[in-house]
Amino acid sequence: MVQRILSFPEEVPWRRLQMVTNTPLLLSDGSIIDQPGYDVGMGIWFDAGKCSFPSIPEKPSRDDARKALELYSSVYGQFPFATPDSYAAVLATILGIVVRHLLPTVPMLGITAPEAGSGKTKIAESISAATTGYLPSRISYDETKEFDKHLPIPLMAGDRVVLVGNVDRKLVNSARLSMVLTTNGACRFRLLGETREQMVLNRSVFIATGNQLALAGDLPRRSLLAKLLPNAAQPEERSFSFGPVNRAREMFPELVVAVLTAARYYLQAGCPAPNYSKDVAPESGSFEEWNRIVRGLARFRYSASTCRINRPFYGWQSSI
Repeated sequence: MVQRILSFPEEVPWRRLQMVTNTPLLLSDGSIIDQPGYDVGMGIWFDAGKCSFPSIPEKPSRDDARKALELYSSVYGQFPFATPDSYAAVLATILGIVVRHLLPTVPMLGITAPEAGSGKTKIAESISAATTGYLPSRISYDETKEFDKHLPIPLMAGDRVVLVGNVDRKLVNSARLSMVLTTNGACRFRLLGETREQMVLNRSVFIATGNQLALAGDLPRRSLLAKLLPNAAQPEERSFSFGPVNRAREMFPELVVAVLTAARYYLQAGCPAPNYSKDVAPESGSFEEWNRIVRGLARFRYSASTCRINRPFYGWQSSI
C-alpha cells in the first residue's frame, strides 16, 4: 500500500491531504480558507479548535492594512529595540510565519543583546504565540556537529517555529542550517542513529537568540537581525506592565487576522515593489518570493530604510 500511495496516488481511495492548519489560510490569489473542515480543492484541513477568528475584509484598503499591522505594537511596544530596523525584522518574521506556505524559503531571525535578561526569549516566544497560538519548539546549539545531528528532528515534525535558544557568546556557523534556509524543496538527511537517509521538507521558520550573538559562514546573508539595547545595569530586573507572551497568546486570533488582512491587501494590489534607496539591494538572493511578498509588504511607522547584518541586502521601505 505504501508503494501504491507513492507511485499511484490517484488510485488511492483516500482524499489528498496537503496541510493541516489551526488558522485561516491565505492563498496566492488572495482568497482565504476560513471554513472549518476539509477544503477539497486545496487538500487542506482547517481546525480552529476553540479559537474564534474575526472576519477578514474581502477587499482590505491600504488603511486597513496599516491599522492591522499596528496592532502588534500592543505586544512589542515595551521592548528595548536598538533601532527601528530591529522591530522591522521581528515584524517581517511574523509575516513570514503566517504566509509560510506561500514561500519556498524564509530567512532566519537572530535576536541579540549585550547581556542576559534583555527580553530575547520573550520576543521569540511571543512571535510563535502570536502566529501559531503555541510556544516554539526548541533546539540547542552547543557546537555545530551536535546541532547538525539534531536539526532534522523539528523539520520532520513540521514544527512551524523553531527556536535555537540561548546561544551565549558562541559563533553560530552551520553549513547544514544554511542549506536548509535556502533550499526550495526537500533536503536529504541521514537520520540520527541510523544509516538510512530521508528527504525532508523545510516548512519551519527559525529564530536564534543569544547574548552577543554572532553568525558566520553563509548565515549572515540568510538571516535578519534584531538588536536589543536595554540601557540598564540589571536588564533582568526590568518589568513589563503586561506579559508579552501571554498577551500574544490571548490576542492570537486577532493578531493572525491582522497579518492576513495586510497580506490580502498586498496580494490583491499585485505586490507593488517598494522604491528602495540607492544603498539597498532591491532583490534578496535565494529569497525571491519572500522578497516579493514579505519584504514588500512590511509596513513600519519608522523612516528607516535598511535592515541589515553585514550586507546591504536587507532593505526595508514601505509600499503600503
